[in-house]
Amino acid sequence: KVLAEAGYSEARLERLLAAEDEVLQTLVLRGARLLAAKRLAVNWTDVARLLLSTDREKREAIRMNIARDYYRNLNDKD
Repeated sequence: KVLAEAGYSEARLERLLAAEDEVLQTLVLRGARLLAAKRLAVNWTDVARLLLSTDREKREAIRMNIARDYYRNLNDKD
């Protein structure tokens, strides 16, 4: 949700959600820096679960939750 509020682009979100391993870690760090620079409060639960989960199906469900929240908030802004 907060990514949409911060103006995080859909292309960046797609890259983040498709990323694995070190690339995922790098993109999460970049996103965190963006949110910190904008001083936005963040619930890191889904991101932590995405980074720490080893189960492919669970990671996919987490990705879907992140995308759903992003697009719901993006549509609410319009």
